[in-house]
Amino acid sequence: MKKLYLKKNMKTYRFFNLFILIISLLITSCSDDDTGQEVKQSDNLEQHNVLGEWQLEVRTINGITDAAVECCDFITFSTDDIKNDLSGNFSANGTGYETNGTFDLNPTESIIQFNFDNEVLIYNYEINGNALSFTYEEDGDAIEELWRKQ
Repeated sequence: MKKLYLKKNMKTYRFFNLFILIISLLITSCSDDDTGQEVKQSDNLEQHNVLGEWQLEVRTINGITDAAVECCDFITFSTDDIKNDLSGNFSANGTGYETNGTFDLNPTESIIQFNFDNEVLIYNYEINGNALSFTYEEDGDAIEELWRKQ
């Protein structure tokens, strides 16, 4: 009789241990952030502080400040659908123009390439806080632009 009692207890003990093991695995396999919502993946461009809207503040041509800079030249950089690259979309507008296209950022070379309307423009760039500067050549002139983040 005693042997039968021990055998039943051992079966119950094993079942209880198995039950505890399964419950433990279920509890530890669930993560706290598993809310059923899609987790937003950040874009590689975010770490380079280029995204957002910028307003042209100053343009110099061959070292001379261009008095023709209007108040309202803007460029906006945004991400595209591919998150693990350094490419995105841009929109530039001001008095008499509006341009939309894509851009590729090369932080190692400090180069930004604009692609729009079958044109490719390559500028050197530098970002310091809320200031973005472009340097490039156009029709033999050395141009520098200073943009402020809005």
